Amino acid sequence: MRIEYEPPRKKRQPVFACFKALLRIFIRKVRVVTQGGELGSPCLYLANHANKMGPMVYSMFFPEFHVKWGASQMFGNYGERYRYIRDVLYIQKNGSGRAVASFRAFFEAFFSAFVYRGMCLLPTYTDGRLAKTVKKSVALLGEGTSLMIFPENSEDGYKAEPTDFFPGFVLVAKGYGKTYGSDIPMRPVYYHKKKRLIVVGEACSLADFGVKYHQVDFDMQKMHKILAEDRSVRLVFLGRSRGYEWRDALKLGDITKIVKAVRSIREDVVIMCDNCYGEFVESEEPISYGVDIVAGSLIKNIGGGLAPTGGYICGKKTYIEQIAGRLTAPSIGMEVGSYAASYRNFYQGLFLAPHVTACALKSAMLFSRVFSDLGMQTSPAPNVIPGDIICAIKLRSAEKVIEFVRAIQ
Repeated sequence: MRIEYEPPRKKRQPVFACFKALLRIFIRKVRVVTQGGELGSPCLYLANHANKMGPMVYSMFFPEFHVKWGASQMFGNYGERYRYIRDVLYIQKNGSGRAVASFRAFFEAFFSAFVYRGMCLLPTYTDGRLAKTVKKSVALLGEGTSLMIFPENSEDGYKAEPTDFFPGFVLVAKGYGKTYGSDIPMRPVYYHKKKRLIVVGEACSLADFGVKYHQVDFDMQKMHKILAEDRSVRLVFLGRSRGYEWRDALKLGDITKIVKAVRSIREDVVIMCDNCYGEFVESEEPISYGVDIVAGSLIKNIGGGLAPTGGYICGKKTYIEQIAGRLTAPSIGMEVGSYAASYRNFYQGLFLAPHVTACALKSAMLFSRVFSDLGMQTSPAPNVIPGDIICAIKLRSAEKVIEFVRAIQ
């Protein structure tokens, strides 16, 4: 199983071609409907899996050549493929009995390697190796090859209406933008098995809504210049946490300086802060220091480890009302409930959040000290007061990352 696996491009795959010809006897032709113009390369397609045959149906009937993401286990040896097909594909996702799953997996594991290569799949992982998959995906898009990702969480089986998604495609889109300086077109794709129909939606990106942005990476001179010259700028967005970047998280003092710098040039722009990983780290929040809107995730600090899902937005009333109107519908806004199950876990998590965040800060500072003493570079460095609960560690090799994750798990 090697991440260096190069998906075959448009060259012919004889074994797979025969396999598709055989399947066409049993699978009736699927109609493809395209909305919002013709398909074009490169494009990032976000597709539903539909069922275990979904990717195969896309390979047979989707009109544009593309590379897909697929489970890394299917790139392993026969034993790895057999166990994945039996335990995950049939028992976990399809609810099959062990005897039936074992019988099917015994045969399917033989030819699945040829099928996977024929479908042009890249292996995906749940650990640090995913970074290499993302990097290779960005390179393929840069060469003009389209990519199809199945972002739905299918641990409990494939659903007609996906409700839970993994953010891997966001990493690809962000990586493409950073590498090539432009947005990659993204289009939703939906396969309806009963109607034998594939629907390709319109391309969707912020640019399609007339939204443009400048990335300044906290370069104050560049920010001054853009705000002074580009009067179309309506919002300044701050990322408080370090996220996946090697930089210190913003503290309230840093945020205050940025707010003052912005207001010295423009009073009309909105200042928004992504507050993820930063709640309860300091005694006050960015709203108290001139930020107009803050947003964050309830499954991080503020949810106390108990909130099952969701996010929050707070700030000036006029902006919150506009956001609510866009999220649901004008005049409905916040009058519609957001979570039908119960809010009990949310309130309990909020009550525990300050304590849980304090524990997370202690753990981050402990990790910083220990790994620094082991000769590794950490951010924040030991004895530096953190601005969020993240401790970044440079392990400097993929093998060490895998070893670290295994040790933690």
